[in-house]
Amino acid sequence: MPSTLTCTGSLDSIIDQVARLPPAVERILAFSLHEGSTARHLSEVCERDSDLSARILRLANSPTLGCRQPVNRVLQAAVVLGMGRIRNVVLAAHLVRTVPAPGGMIGPVRFWRHSFAVATLAREIGVGARSRLAEDMFLAGLIHDLGVCVLAELDPHAFEVACASALERAALPGMVDSPCLDEAHAQVPAISARIASRWPLERRVIEAVGPRLATSHEELSAEAREVRESLLLAVRTCRHEGAGLLTDRGLCSTRGASGSPRPTGIESLRASYSAVAQAAEDFQNIASA
Repeated sequence: MPSTLTCTGSLDSIIDQVARLPPAVERILAFSLHEGSTARHLSEVCERDSDLSARILRLANSPTLGCRQPVNRVLQAAVVLGMGRIRNVVLAAHLVRTVPAPGGMIGPVRFWRHSFAVATLAREIGVGARSRLAEDMFLAGLIHDLGVCVLAELDPHAFEVACASALERAALPGMVDSPCLDEAHAQVPAISARIASRWPLERRVIEAVGPRLATSHEELSAEAREVRESLLLAVRTCRHEGAGLLTDRGLCSTRGASGSPRPTGIESLRASYSAVAQAAEDFQNIASA
């Protein structure tokens, strides 16, 4: 679905425009942030927006969740899904419809396929580790590359040049798959975190998508480290399986999309990657319909 947001101006003004949320979305994010909120409170806010209600019910009844009984009410869906997942589908639906995804070599389809794949796999990692932060891991995956959208809007020509340069270097073993491997791409985590910081989100999510301040993660809280570690592993796995921003080729050979050795932790995830990719596609379809 084409973006409904037209961004113009400086870096700060584009960030402001991308970070702007409709009141209903902002209320839902705020409800999910506060421990005192209940499923009933959340459902009452969602029911005021027929579009959001429809998406939530679609998610609750999707084959991916495998609910045995049909879910017909938003309150019931809130109980089945939990606040974190409802927050995620509401924000995802807003972002897919409004944020101007990069054009050119990446394009909206590839960008969002990558984002949803990373998000879904990060959540799967959390669920497998029995982490209570699994939904935050999904959210971090969903928003981790929003900075790419901002840079593409800020200077489309420079962005395309950086993409071409990165694509040439991506064939080398061990190279990072990103649209800008130079100083420009170093801005992406900081921009993504700046956008997320405008929203009522857990601090650990904002820290997890932000700049890599120290390789030892010493400057991150324990929860932010947990979210970031799942995010990084999900990004590497998706890239290795050909679902990166510049290596979107579907399932690749056992040597990975770039021919590089498989990063640590990926072997245990590869067997379930097809199912994860399908779940990501289902979620993306619900958010973008």
